[in-house]
Amino acid sequence: MQEMQQMFTISPVLILAAGFVAAILLIVIGFREKSDYSSKVRLIRTGGILLGLMMIATGLTWFGYLASTSSTPLTFEDVVILTLVSSIGGLISGISRYMPINQ
Repeated sequence: MQEMQQMFTISPVLILAAGFVAAILLIVIGFREKSDYSSKVRLIRTGGILLGLMMIATGLTWFGYLASTSSTPLTFEDVVILTLVSSIGGLISGISRYMPINQ
């Protein structure tokens, strides 16, 4: 029987960092856009929504890491922190979706 070996691993931290970089890049490109107003609005809103989703994903990744590696049970403070980070991410996504953007 042949044995399969894993050649490389993908770090969740690098995936999260790439998501944050992409969100910030979309927002910066959107604010620098001068000629096309609809493109400017689309880039800024997409970057804001992605930023909020990355905040939520970061909190859930942190929670999953603690739940799988910790020998002690998670405390109430951990759940409160997860809830706050997820709420902030949802607020960022919601505000960026409906925020008026000046021409």
